[in-house]
Amino acid sequence: MPDARHEVYSIFEEMSLEASMSNPSKPNSKIELKPLSAKGRDEYMVQVLAAKHGYRGSIQGVPDTLRQFMSETAAGNPKYIKEMLDAIKTAGMLQFELPELDNDITEPRIKDRSRADLATVPTPSKMKATIMQQFDTLDPNLQMALKVASPLLYFSTGMLADVGLPDAVRQKLQGLFEDATREGILQAVSPVPEDVTAADPTATLAYGWLLHVMRHEVLASLLHSARERVRRPGWNSTRNPCQEFLTRPSPKLRWSTKLRR
Repeated sequence: MPDARHEVYSIFEEMSLEASMSNPSKPNSKIELKPLSAKGRDEYMVQVLAAKHGYRGSIQGVPDTLRQFMSETAAGNPKYIKEMLDAIKTAGMLQFELPELDNDITEPRIKDRSRADLATVPTPSKMKATIMQQFDTLDPNLQMALKVASPLLYFSTGMLADVGLPDAVRQKLQGLFEDATREGILQAVSPVPEDVTAADPTATLAYGWLLHVMRHEVLASLLHSARERVRRPGWNSTRNPCQEFLTRPSPKLRWSTKLRR
């Protein structure tokens, strides 16, 4: 019966074929794997729970809070799913409830944890560094667009039209966000969320973050840069804060330095 592993292999084969057909003279072309679908994420998570953690239940026994948390932090990446489940287990928040004579449990299930509790689980440093290395490889224009979008969960190209982006970036936001969607960083959102419509009544397409860890790291760097700017002697409050942040070194540099050490 098809399972999440089958989906992983199918995606890999599809991308390999596309790469070989588009670059027949370069058989070692870079291959970008698509994120697992929502169903594939759930199925793969249950398989990992069974293989590595001894879970004997089904997806029905996995709390919605855990499923949503895993979807946001792992973003459909099989490697990140494994690493985040390990982190949750290490934090003592992966506990199973089993059927007993004195309870009404009919099949094994995972103990529910609040979203606030799960949010305290630290993202593995290796996973975080890998994600920021991915940011490092992005087109500089896409990096700039993602920096500006990092304070927002959902947004449209129209919402970012007047935030100080250079014209060369602003004019191709649509294509940049499509690239980020293919990279598994963003996802198209339909229907358009109400808060996006309120800010951009003409929006017919919205984007949301899929790789939330990248968003958090980029946003943290933005806030750090803003604090540094205010503390600097001679700070000029009339300068465009967006432009100043965009021209500062990318957060990738801090991660690259750590990795080299």
